[in-house]
Amino acid sequence: MTRISGVALVPLNLAMNQPFVTAHGEKRTSRNLLVAIRLSNGITGYGEGSASLAWPEETQEAMTQAL
Repeated sequence: MTRISGVALVPLNLAMNQPFVTAHGEKRTSRNLLVAIRLSNGITGYGEGSASLAWPEETQEAMTQAL
């Protein structure tokens, strides 16, 4: 049976070339979270979570704690 053997969480702060503007505000840096999950059979899967102006409580820190 394949099992999760490791999880890595890496904060990624990516500067935007132009600000992203919505009714919720302005975003100049994309504050994302890279997720890598290693399985016992050697396979690694990757995912990414992105903080949103629409949900200000979903920060890198909150995503990290939830995972």
